[in-house]
Amino acid sequence: MADFGIRYSSVITPTETVTLEDGTTTKTFIHSDIDARFGGKTSKDVGTGSTKVATKTYSINSANRTLDTIIGTNLANVSLLYVEILSADGAGTPDCFVRRSTEILSKGVEVGDWFLIRPNQVSGSSIYIYSSSDLAACTIRIVYALF
Repeated sequence: MADFGIRYSSVITPTETVTLEDGTTTKTFIHSDIDARFGGKTSKDVGTGSTKVATKTYSINSANRTLDTIIGTNLANVSLLYVEILSADGAGTPDCFVRRSTEILSKGVEVGDWFLIRPNQVSGSSIYIYSSSDLAACTIRIVYALF
């Protein structure tokens, strides 16, 4: 029997870009007033059920779809949600919104953008994922954990 879990981490580096004396060359450094990177990592055991951590690649558009609809099952106790924009499917700049009720929890605004949300054991039927318009449609990767 296997035990399942999820490890996740994040790092953020405030930066500044300076132009060198030649007037054309630029260099990017850690922000001089802040002078630090920030981040952390942790892990969470979810138990023996392999479906408590899963991933799905999905194409979204302006239709509000619940996480349950996207995954294809009723999810309880969603406690971690990772979303990444993989590619643009519409003619415009891709975007992705995640909301619960009327509150937008997070958004991605270009290919490669990603975010991590830590809802507090909510059902997948209360989480909606969508693009602002069909022109902003995109393919996303979702990873979720139930604990």
